[in-house]
Amino acid sequence: MAKQGSCLLILALLALTTAAAQETLRGVAPQGFLIGTAVAGGGHHGVRDPFRQDELYRQVLAAEFNSVTLENWLKWEEVHPVRGEFDFGPVDEVLAFAREHRQAVRGHTLVWHNQNPTWLTEGTFTPDELRTILREHIHTVVGRYRGQIDRWDVVNEVIDDGGELRDTIWLRHLGPGYIADAFRWAHEADPDAKLFLNDYNVEGINRKSDAYYELVQELLADGVPVHGFAAQGHLAIQYPFPGGVRENLQRFSDLGLATAFTEVSVRMVLPPDGVPTEAQLERQADFYRRLLQACLSVDSCREFTVWGFNDEHSWVMTFFPGQGAPSIMRGDYSRKPAYYALLSTLAEGRLTPQGAAGLPEPKPEPKSTGAVRGTPVIDGVKDPIWLTANEIETNTWFIGTEGATARVRTMWDDDRLYVWAHITDGHLSKVNANPWEQDSFEIFVDQNHARTDFYQPDDGQFRVNFDNEQSFRGNASSANFTAATRLVDGGYIVEAAITLDHIRPEAGLMLGFDVQVNDDNGAGFRTGKVTWHDPTGASWTSTANLGVLRLLP
Repeated sequence: MAKQGSCLLILALLALTTAAAQETLRGVAPQGFLIGTAVAGGGHHGVRDPFRQDELYRQVLAAEFNSVTLENWLKWEEVHPVRGEFDFGPVDEVLAFAREHRQAVRGHTLVWHNQNPTWLTEGTFTPDELRTILREHIHTVVGRYRGQIDRWDVVNEVIDDGGELRDTIWLRHLGPGYIADAFRWAHEADPDAKLFLNDYNVEGINRKSDAYYELVQELLADGVPVHGFAAQGHLAIQYPFPGGVRENLQRFSDLGLATAFTEVSVRMVLPPDGVPTEAQLERQADFYRRLLQACLSVDSCREFTVWGFNDEHSWVMTFFPGQGAPSIMRGDYSRKPAYYALLSTLAEGRLTPQGAAGLPEPKPEPKSTGAVRGTPVIDGVKDPIWLTANEIETNTWFIGTEGATARVRTMWDDDRLYVWAHITDGHLSKVNANPWEQDSFEIFVDQNHARTDFYQPDDGQFRVNFDNEQSFRGNASSANFTAATRLVDGGYIVEAAITLDHIRPEAGLMLGFDVQVNDDNGAGFRTGKVTWHDPTGASWTSTANLGVLRLLP
């Protein structure tokens, strides 16, 4: 990008950020908590080097994160390309940037079976020679950055998915003792650095994490200076979220280890047009949120690092053809729901899994409102009968802190639920092809009021934009939804009717209910998301956090 174009893009994005009144991830993180990212570049699978070539990348990197990990520049093939010769230039550049922007640095990685130079993998070394090479490498790299890099992934991915020690050049020639040796040599080079084991598919409790749990106990019993256990966090939404994540972190914490998520990404199988669906993005956001919540609920987990923050620079597309969009921002740096999931979760602060006396903390009582009985005409004109209905307002922000909001009234009869909404929105936009990124109004209904963490057959999500263009999820379609919209000064009106096809409406009945306003303030994507009740922003997939709508006589 030319310098002038780069400056214009920077100014544009900064203007959008200011307009949306958005905070940064590092700005809302709990005190002492590291929210980090990998710095792309260096052997980066054919992708350009944004750290050196993209000024906007550097601005976002500095603004959002208080910790950085060099994605590739500290791996053997980059930092030690020729035997006895090291290339520390790119590493020094990143460390200088980190010092300038008050960012901690994580060292990645000292021992790994991948991304090694051919002189090492194809060399004919005796075990003693290979042991000397490994020791000198660790001493040289860690020693150079003593006092500058305070955490190291010493041994990376040492156990395979079957729970056995991985077959590597180190295991074949040096035996399993190389693991303990690597930690001891790193400790010799920097006695103050925290030294970690690091791996993927160990987020929850499974055969692989069980193997690490046994390995750590053996290392500690032998006096090996291992200080932490890190789960990478590379997930995919087409698979279930791993089970027992918090419990897994806690059991390593109970051994006296620091814990961390060090390489979080959440990929997906892309549709034919390459654009993720709303459901995919929301599920991705939920995965990010749940990993961070698990970390925040364990005292020893003080670090959450995403493996890159921009989809354009991700490693995923190289290794998983047909999959992608794993990051918290799009290629144009617009923030995805996953970004806001992290932002809101960090803002909540460190979580406590149990309340006083070891009992679970009670959930707050949901908001409640009442729908009066009556049958309005669905034409976008406010019938006098609406004046008898109770009014609620959307004031629970999930994305942004200001923007479009709604005043909402409800009514019911023997067949339908009726909703009147006056949305205040000074800038109407539907330029984005994704309906959830347009100025729109959503209604969530749980007819049997089951409050489940998934959609049952009676649960529906109904969305309508200011031009009455509709979209649906669950038990929602044009067959059970009628709406009219009307533009008014400073916003628009939505009047809607939803057929209650799974219950028999009667006075005293309670429904799960919520409404949501989506706002594009001119940025071309959703900059505001506000609900009446649900603070999680996840009503698209769960009815557990809906408010209560009581059918009044």
